[in-house]
Amino acid sequence: MFQKELPIVKWLANSFFMATGSIKNNKEYQHSQHTSEKDLAVLILIRKFEEAKLRNPMLSLRGFSQKIGISSGAFSELIKGRRPLTLSIKNRIAPKLFLSPQESIEFFKSHLPSNMGIDIDDRLVLSQDHFHLISEWWYFGLLNLIKTKGFKNQVQWMALRLGVGVHIINEAWGRLKRLGYIEENENKVIRKHPHLKTTDNLVDLSIRQSHLKDLSLIEKSLAEVDLHHRDNTSCTFVIDKKDIPKAKEMLRIFQAQFLKEIGKECGEEVYKFSMALYPLTQLKEFKRTKRDTMYDK
Repeated sequence: MFQKELPIVKWLANSFFMATGSIKNNKEYQHSQHTSEKDLAVLILIRKFEEAKLRNPMLSLRGFSQKIGISSGAFSELIKGRRPLTLSIKNRIAPKLFLSPQESIEFFKSHLPSNMGIDIDDRLVLSQDHFHLISEWWYFGLLNLIKTKGFKNQVQWMALRLGVGVHIINEAWGRLKRLGYIEENENKVIRKHPHLKTTDNLVDLSIRQSHLKDLSLIEKSLAEVDLHHRDNTSCTFVIDKKDIPKAKEMLRIFQAQFLKEIGKECGEEVYKFSMALYPLTQLKEFKRTKRDTMYDK
C-alpha cells in the first residue's frame, strides 16, 4: 500500500547517488534547515491538516498529530516555526501524510542536494493551434539544433543534420520565424522560448499524431543507430488503475530531473526521449451497481 512505501524522493535520490555513493554519507543530504513561516514543507504539513479537517470537521490538532505519529505539542511548534522540521521527522511522518509524488519532492526539497531539486516549471505551454502548426518532429528538432555546437544558419546544413529535405527546412524555418519562436539578428539566431511543452491529459488529434510519429522515429533508430548511441528498455508489471495518476506524476518528475541532469544549453547532438505507459491486458470497465446510481440523483 502507498502509505507503507518510502517517500518517492528516496527513490529519486537512490537513483541519483548509485554512482556517487550512499545518501546517508552525503553531507548535503544530511544537512537540515530550521523552519520558517515560508518553509514549503511546513506549508504542506499545514495543508494536510486542513485537508484532513475538511474530511472530518471534528478532527482536532491533537487527533491529527496522533495520526501522523508526533505529539500535539511538537506539531504546534513545527507549524509555528519554533521547531526545525528535520529529516528524521519528515521520514517518520511522510508515509502517514499520503503525499503525492510532487508533494514528496517539495516536502523533502530542503534536504536534497541542489542538483537534485525540481525547478519551477517555466516552460511555455503551447496552444492547441500553435502545436497543430508545428507538431512535426523537425520543428522541435530545429529549435534544439540552434543550441548545438557549430550551428550554421544554412538551410542545406540544417537539412543534412536532421536528415530531411531542404524544402521541409525552408517551410519549417519560415513558420517558426512567423510564429515568433526564433529571431534572426544578422548571422545570429535566437530562440525566443527556451522551453516548450504541450498540455497534459488533453485529447488532441495533433498530439496523438505526434506520438504515433515518435514510434516511427524509434523504429528507424533501432534499425539504423548503433547501440552505443541509443537506448531502448521496457518492463512489464502489474498495477491498479487507481495508481495510474501517481505513475504519470512520477514519470513527469523523472523527466524533469533527467533533463536537468542530461540536457545541455549547448551540446553536440539533438536527441529525443520518449516514455510510454500502456496496458497489455484488456481494460476492465467499472460495473455500476444500483447502489452506485443512487448518488446520481
